[in-house]
Amino acid sequence: SCSCSSSSSSLSARRTRVQQPHMNLFFLLTCLCFIIIGARSELAPVAPLLPLQLSTTATTNLLRSDSCGFVLDCGAALKSLSWVRAEGRCQLSCLWSRRAPRGGARLQRQVVRGGGATSSMSQGGSSNVIDGRRISQLVQEEVKLHVEQLKSEHGVEPGLAVLIIGDRTDSQVYVKHKVLACEKCGIRSVKVELGKETTQEEAERVVRELNGDSSIHGILVQLPIPEHLDEKKLLAEISFEKDVDGFHPTNIGLLAMRDRKALAQPCTPSGVMEILRREKVETKGAKAVVVGRSNIVGIPMALLLLKANATVEVVHSQTPRAELESAVKSADILVVAAGKAGLVDGSWIKEGSVVIDVGMNSIPDASKKNGYRLVGDVQYDEAAKRAKLITPVPGGVGPMTVAMLMHNTVTLAATQNKVPVPMLKGDLV
Repeated sequence: SCSCSSSSSSLSARRTRVQQPHMNLFFLLTCLCFIIIGARSELAPVAPLLPLQLSTTATTNLLRSDSCGFVLDCGAALKSLSWVRAEGRCQLSCLWSRRAPRGGARLQRQVVRGGGATSSMSQGGSSNVIDGRRISQLVQEEVKLHVEQLKSEHGVEPGLAVLIIGDRTDSQVYVKHKVLACEKCGIRSVKVELGKETTQEEAERVVRELNGDSSIHGILVQLPIPEHLDEKKLLAEISFEKDVDGFHPTNIGLLAMRDRKALAQPCTPSGVMEILRREKVETKGAKAVVVGRSNIVGIPMALLLLKANATVEVVHSQTPRAELESAVKSADILVVAAGKAGLVDGSWIKEGSVVIDVGMNSIPDASKKNGYRLVGDVQYDEAAKRAKLITPVPGGVGPMTVAMLMHNTVTLAATQNKVPVPMLKGDLV
């Protein structure tokens, strides 16, 4: 337990000495005590008990928790102390730099209702940057609870099978991330590896065997596969009841129909919609522009936005540049998934719009150790100045794809066992 005085007189007496750099440690310890007490007792009104005066704040990290969050700002010496409470755990993180200037310490209290994140300091330091990693974490924590519920109440253990063919290093990395996410959420994962010389018949036989395994609820073929294999035929072998990627023609057909719902929705577009929901972005009546028409992102993205009552326009690689520019300038919500670095000029972005950049492109960069850096399809720096909200690359949409894959697996497990389907109900930001 912590021993610290809460009397207003003692704290008031110390106020005049906050300017001294060595007092930063005292205020840090004091705040830690109150934070820990608040975390244990779930008493939200902690900050008003600390009569600390504010100086100019250099940086502010927005926090997310189930009840409340805190930021302690001590100028340049202690940039931030953040507390996040999730599932009964108290997480603390500190960011230090050089000595503090005159002016003292700052404690902010922010009340939040669960939900996602509206700020990320990782790209540009702006409060309009969407933290996809944080929202992904929240989704996966919720999925974990759903898995535990399925196990305890219905005896159902969700299972995901990932089929990887060949020896591509990037595919191995992607599969590793999915397996780790399964472990985090409590989902049983089965990794099936086949050599690059695998025949079409052998690959299809493996898929049919997985279709018949009642302990496997979702099947995913890691793309790309070796060129000698027929990708469409192989994917068509996956039972649409176990189509965890949501690409089966039956699922896409259901997605396209009003008042009907696919068993599983494509993960990346579904992740985008979850970002919009948790960031409280109004889609009803909004002008939404989707750049790209792929089966994986563009087309299902447009369908999901239509179902959310947006007015949707789709442009693509064959759209004349002048029309592309015109469409982007009109967008209240812009989703770009063209796979071309810097395709969308930042100056085209409508003031106050929401920009979701799905693109992930590597460009040469001699300043980087590996010789390249990752960028999106939108020219970020200029776009960030104009957008109300924007996703960074990396750290925006990418983490959400894996999170929604976990959600789809749980959905299919519940559907196949004829038990209630857990819904993502995370509070909005």
